Amino acid sequence: MNFFKRLLGKKEDHPERIKEKEIGGVSYPQILSKRISDYLEECPEWIGDVNRWGYGKEDAFLMACDNSVIAIRNEYTFARLRSAIEVNEILGMVFDRMERTEQHLVEDGKNSYDVLRLKVYYFSTEDVAFLKNDLEKHNGYKDDKDGFGHHMHLRDERVKFYFTECWININSFFKA
Repeated sequence: MNFFKRLLGKKEDHPERIKEKEIGGVSYPQILSKRISDYLEECPEWIGDVNRWGYGKEDAFLMACDNSVIAIRNEYTFARLRSAIEVNEILGMVFDRMERTEQHLVEDGKNSYDVLRLKVYYFSTEDVAFLKNDLEKHNGYKDDKDGFGHHMHLRDERVKFYFTECWININSFFKA
């Protein structure tokens, strides 16, 4: 696959370009708010503003937890949840994983922000079906290390990714 196509994916599929897209009459921000609200109900120590999605300084997710250990852990949970929602519900693909490629602090005199640069990996539903079929057809390559290596090569050829940022206001637990 062409390196740049793999890096960028289809132009119209990039989440930063589809933040305002509607799916069945429901906007992306409404979907994200609902999913994060569902999660927050199960995790009362993580209190944040679910109307902010962290795509930039202006809409940085507001972490309202004063315990730095929990807050830092939940920064990554929020970023992973947002990425999974982008991929699964907005792009209609299958979320694989997210890697933090960079993290830095931004201070503007009034607020402090953690800025996470993320690499989000995903598969098309067709590729997931192909890979699952390959594993089932070969009994999971239980006794075939070379075959499993070939399967992982097929997987690597099919995985797609994009880069994004996640801004989180950390005033509640970070005092400069």
